Amino acid sequence: MKPKTLLTIRRIVQFLFFVFFVVFALGAVCAFSLDGEKQAFSCTVGTLQVLISGTFIMWSLIISGLVMIVLTILLGRVFCSWMCPFGAVIDWLEQLIKRTHIKRSEKAHNVIVNPTSKYGVLAGVAVAAGVAGKPVFCAVCPIGNTCRAAGMQGVMLGLESLVIPVFAGLSFIKERFWCRYLCPVGAVLALTDKVSFLRIKLPAGTCVRCKRCENACPMAVEPWTNTHKQLKEDPAVLEALMEKGLPDVLCRPVPLKTLDAEVQGLLESKTNHKKIPGGECIRCFECAACCPLLNETKEKPADVAAEKPLSA
Repeated sequence: MKPKTLLTIRRIVQFLFFVFFVVFALGAVCAFSLDGEKQAFSCTVGTLQVLISGTFIMWSLIISGLVMIVLTILLGRVFCSWMCPFGAVIDWLEQLIKRTHIKRSEKAHNVIVNPTSKYGVLAGVAVAAGVAGKPVFCAVCPIGNTCRAAGMQGVMLGLESLVIPVFAGLSFIKERFWCRYLCPVGAVLALTDKVSFLRIKLPAGTCVRCKRCENACPMAVEPWTNTHKQLKEDPAVLEALMEKGLPDVLCRPVPLKTLDAEVQGLLESKTNHKKIPGGECIRCFECAACCPLLNETKEKPADVAAEKPLSA
């Protein structure tokens, strides 16, 4: 299946899950009840809060909390890009930003956050649950509030619904700001994703270094830069390039398949099993969908490589 086709399927599945969670499931993912008082099902972070607060323990709650963990181990962080209703809202807002050419804030580079910030949020959520004796984060969780925003009985507006535009609006600062830097659910899944079975593999051995995959990645994973850095630090690669008189070839926008056969073979063998590392990758397949080597393109490799040369 071609990556662009898979990307189209993801968008359809994402919409269907949004409709299911928001309209039909009556607040599923983090809060729907069987007895009208206690939650019967919960997300991983909701389950964690309940267990820490000692509110109550139900096997259905624990099992539902483990579902996302098991899913992530098997398929990676597909919940974030295929199933999460708030993730769908953020993706649709991102499409609006791109189509209307809205410029992000000039102060974006001054925002002191990084992907590890969400682990601090997760720790704060756990501490708050222990101190308050209840899952307090659920009240302001944009995922849960998106699920509870509407249903078959109509739109349910309340003060807590304000968190949806507030957290979604952070995308005007940086793409998928909430997912990359703040989401505690994403923090748990990022840790689990490090041992996941499904990983995306790009053709690094024949990469033309156009960096389209990195420009398309909503999580700023930088798949080629990471592989490129590993090649530059590999003693065998450096020795081979020195022998061929090509010490700086990895710093120039030259397609690897145009190099000496021996050097090309070495680089391909080093990158043959390189997959995008687990953790931040949400399996959205945006990188694969824009890769000229994985999709039909009329552009010549040399033209693509010259479009955006890879810096040293």
